[in-house]
Amino acid sequence: MPFGALRRPSNGIHRVEPGDTVSSVAARYGFTDWENRVWNLPQNAQLKAARPNPNELVPGDEIFIPELEQKKEGRPTDAW
Repeated sequence: MPFGALRRPSNGIHRVEPGDTVSSVAARYGFTDWENRVWNLPQNAQLKAARPNPNELVPGDEIFIPELEQKKEGRPTDAW
């Protein structure tokens, strides 16, 4: 988990609070690519249809937050 990131809610649903945007919510949970990793998910299609602008959410809206996957990169064992 990235430093400072919140744990994903157990049900995966974040309830929007005043001032939230999709990018700010995604960043809180450790996502930098908010559009592809959060906003464009099928689980958020209904929210996306109701709020086409991801910067204009209403308190009480619910955003699905997926599991954060650890990125793995291969490299030689003698590389720094």
